[in-house]
Amino acid sequence: METTKRASNNGGHCGTDADGKIRMSKPFAVGLAVLFVGATVAVGLLVYNFADPVGGGNDDSVLATTMSPSTALPPQLLKDVRLPTHLTPLVYDIRLLPFVEEAENWRIDGYVKVYMSCTSPGRNVTLHLLEIVVDESSIILENVDTGARVPVTDIGYDKARQFMTVNLGEELRPGMQYSLEIGKFDAVLNDKLAGFYRSKYEHQGSISVAINCQI
Repeated sequence: METTKRASNNGGHCGTDADGKIRMSKPFAVGLAVLFVGATVAVGLLVYNFADPVGGGNDDSVLATTMSPSTALPPQLLKDVRLPTHLTPLVYDIRLLPFVEEAENWRIDGYVKVYMSCTSPGRNVTLHLLEIVVDESSIILENVDTGARVPVTDIGYDKARQFMTVNLGEELRPGMQYSLEIGKFDAVLNDKLAGFYRSKYEHQGSISVAINCQI
């Protein structure tokens, strides 16, 4: 005679059969599913409301167009690496001369000219900058529409956000186009697979160096 073992709890809604398999009633299973979904939604709402978002969720007005990178900033703003929005880049004219010999310390000589459209008043031009040394005497800002130069008062750096800010002696005018020229800068030809970088490969038994660009 075959004996069937049954173990149950929760008022008979859940238990095991003779084969050791878990058996539960349909209403009990539905209840567990609802409980699981509810807990998932609750955790999601908590994360959404209390977690610090990438970029800090800061209003653009916090980053005033006249800011100086040397000004001490609250810690939460250090996560916001967005550039001020009073200028929109149109064209980049970039010229790079890499030195691909180790004796030259893996350097790059560079030149860049950025054409921009002004959408709202501002008194600076801010760029991202990393592992680059700029010849500040080579910086020229010009009103493309009038041909007039805009005076540069000083250059500031915010290393935490990788900013270089060219502060100006007069306000940029909405509707006008401007160009920022950096006639000379020196950069590192890194091997970190970032930006304009170097890498090595083997060809016919010898090691060669390749120059790559991350786009």
